[in-house]
Amino acid sequence: LFANFQPFWMFRDSAFEAGEPLIGPEPSERLYEIRSFEQAGTRIVAGSDWPVTTANPLLAIQVGMTRRDPMDAGAPVWNPAQRVSLDTLLRAYTIEGATLNHRERDTGSLEVGKAADFIILDRDLFAIPPEDIGETRVLATFVDGVQVSPYRVDF
Repeated sequence: LFANFQPFWMFRDSAFEAGEPLIGPEPSERLYEIRSFEQAGTRIVAGSDWPVTTANPLLAIQVGMTRRDPMDAGAPVWNPAQRVSLDTLLRAYTIEGATLNHRERDTGSLEVGKAADFIILDRDLFAIPPEDIGETRVLATFVDGVQVSPYRVDF
């Protein structure tokens, strides 16, 4: 089983506040229970609903880990028991997505025989606080082992 989440939406914002009266407070608190799905053994896949939300997976990873508005450092954490790890979210954006699309034999991880599709980041995501992940920049993009973007990518 797979569950597809859009981690960027995992914080309380004005859209959440507007929708809460329509579905009620208890169901609202159960939205985006990514950790519960993970604990139940469901494979997590992540994406975005761009153009209605950001296409930046790094910002979405930050939100999935913090459950806090990334634009407001003082924002409260929403449903902290549903936070997930960096490893979970990186897998959700890579190998789990490839597996869901029946492409795990040729993409989704760096292994001999697979497409060498990868990016170079300006920092080690495992060495920084989760609150800083959204500020990470892509320095270069490679497709099939060939650099296709020598320039910094800003989402």
